[in-house]
Amino acid sequence: MTVLGNPVEGEFVEIEIRGAARQSVSAELVDQQGRTVCRQRIDEASTLERMSLPVGYSRGVLLLSVQGAYERQQVKVIMK
Repeated sequence: MTVLGNPVEGEFVEIEIRGAARQSVSAELVDQQGRTVCRQRIDEASTLERMSLPVGYSRGVLLLSVQGAYERQQVKVIMK
């Protein structure tokens, strides 16, 4: 999983997911208080997936979790 631009400016976090072909993939952004900002799911991913996660006007640090059938990755996303 790659965040396309970090720190992020704007209302969307753009990510690329590779190597999850034919798997279910879910992405979730959580703020520092533990509230879910955005959640998206792909039922059957292709070799390369790109997701655009709307965050509105969130600022500060968000935690991005991406989970497939065999792997889970987390990264901090800085919102400007």
